[in-house]
Amino acid sequence: MNKHTPQPNNENTVLIVTANPNKESSHTYANAAVVEASVKAQGFSVVRKEAYDFPYFSADNSAFDECADLLSRVKHVVFVGPMWNYTMPGAMKNWIDSSLRAREHFYFSESGMPKGLIPNLQVHVVFTAGGPHWLYKLMPWNNQFTGLIKKIFKLCGVKKFHELSLCGRMKFTEDKQLKTFHKQIMNHKFQ
Repeated sequence: MNKHTPQPNNENTVLIVTANPNKESSHTYANAAVVEASVKAQGFSVVRKEAYDFPYFSADNSAFDECADLLSRVKHVVFVGPMWNYTMPGAMKNWIDSSLRAREHFYFSESGMPKGLIPNLQVHVVFTAGGPHWLYKLMPWNNQFTGLIKKIFKLCGVKKFHELSLCGRMKFTEDKQLKTFHKQIMNHKFQ
C-alpha cells in the first residue's frame, strides 16, 4: 500500500465499536443492536467489536491489526457507548489509539501538517449520558465524547460525522423515551 494514497473506504460494511464493561444492565448493547438492525435493513453487512475485549495499548498492538485494516476498508464506523465524565470509556479511547495508524490512516507532510488517508470514512457516535438533560444543553462544549472522536478522525481526513444521543438520568429514563431514541437510530440513514 502506498502510504500517501487515500483509501477508498468502499466496502459495504459498517463497523460497530461498543464499550461498556457492564453487558447486563447497559443501554449500550441495546443501542448497538438497534444500529445493527438499521444498517442491515439498509443493505450493509456488519462487523462488531467490543473495546473491552482488547488489551490495553502496548508496544505490540497486533491484536488491533484487523481493526486497523477494517478502518481502511469500511464505509462507516459507529461508536456506541456511555458518556462517562464528559467523555468516552477508556477502553474505547484505547481501541481508537491502537487501531488508527500513522502512515496507514494519516501521515505528516514535509512541512509537518497532518494529511488524512481515510477521507471517505463516515463516523457515527451513538451515546447515552446519565446526567440531567439541562446540564448537557447548558454546556454542550463539555461533550468530549463526540468532540474527541471528531478531532482524532479529522486528523485522518474524515469529513462526515453524525451524532445520535440520549441525555438525561438514564436510570429514570422512561421506556417511551428509549423507544423514541431507538426509532431515531432506525431512521438514521447510512449512505
